Amino acid sequence: MARLAILTAEFAPFRGGIGTYVREIAAAATRIGHLVTVFAPDYGKDLEAPDAHDFAFAVERFHAGAFGPRWYPRYARAVMKVLRGKRFGQILAADIPFIELLAITRLFHGTPYMAAIHGSEVKRSKHTLRGMAFAPARIFSSPDRIFANSRFTRKLLLETFPAVSAERVSVAYLGVSEAWFETAEQTYIPAILSPFRNRQLVVSVGRITPRKGQLTLIRALAGLPADIRARLALVLVGSAAKREQPYMNELHRAAEAAKPAEVVFAGSLENAEIRALYSIADVFCLPGSLQTEAVEGFGLVFLEAAAQGLAAVAGAVGGVSEVVRDGETGLLVPPDDPHTIGVVLADLLQDGERRKRLGAAALAHARTFTWERCARQTFGEA
Repeated sequence: MARLAILTAEFAPFRGGIGTYVREIAAAATRIGHLVTVFAPDYGKDLEAPDAHDFAFAVERFHAGAFGPRWYPRYARAVMKVLRGKRFGQILAADIPFIELLAITRLFHGTPYMAAIHGSEVKRSKHTLRGMAFAPARIFSSPDRIFANSRFTRKLLLETFPAVSAERVSVAYLGVSEAWFETAEQTYIPAILSPFRNRQLVVSVGRITPRKGQLTLIRALAGLPADIRARLALVLVGSAAKREQPYMNELHRAAEAAKPAEVVFAGSLENAEIRALYSIADVFCLPGSLQTEAVEGFGLVFLEAAAQGLAAVAGAVGGVSEVVRDGETGLLVPPDDPHTIGVVLADLLQDGERRKRLGAAALAHARTFTWERCARQTFGEA
């Protein structure tokens, strides 16, 4: 049994992929016998009361908001608290702020630590002023072990920073929570979908941002014949940051051009609502994009949809091809190509047997990704 510390800038109630990663790997490590403490911001007044959650592991909050220059001293203080007294046998930096800070403290504090990388931080560390200021080759060379969420992310790191030792970098695939496999309760289906239950449903879940490719998807629908569009509804689940408001405006304009297809902006939904939506949908689609600085390091959302037997049309970006097997559990399409995406979607929507076959294979594939495996690969047995 080891005492583990996981440091993260993103954690409940903060929504996002890193927050999901931390919550799930901490819970899985606890289930296999480790003693886990997550160190995360309290977010002040930015979000709802963060500790109104029931976790199976300890959570220690430090007073800070979502990561930014203003809060850097508070984050640094949290690092020193973890290092003081050497009370933890293993320390994991779950995201780039703590990877940076632990690399700095390593200059005068010899405590070993590990890092998790997710994809986008590798590119940003190479090309942004903040990344260059922290000498990225050094921050990625300092951890004793680095765990990448996919082969794609591992390759990206090693190609971007050749000075990083390949022996220190391993792949630890993420897992799918058992809750996603549970039978969905139809009462959780959002009421805004009631007028469209007689249409075929295409669902897309992800943060509203150009990296996810929602605009390409709407334009793909707009290019379909009117009779096909009249039978379709696209449900976009996710929220947009304030800086993405121009992109959201583009989405609404594109949705008008796609009529008679209906585009439903569902906003953020709880997992039970998303699961219920997957259970009645016909296809999951998230095209992604190659036109942004950020990358899709893994693609957990495709596996969560697959847990409800839902076939996917997925953009061939980043690590997505490692979770969606082309022609077996879903169909890979070129991102940023509305015409091809539209043709593939239309063909799949008209072939119920193929959707059923892909969905069944996707479900079986999703079951091979477990958080316990991820935790064992990262922390070892208790």
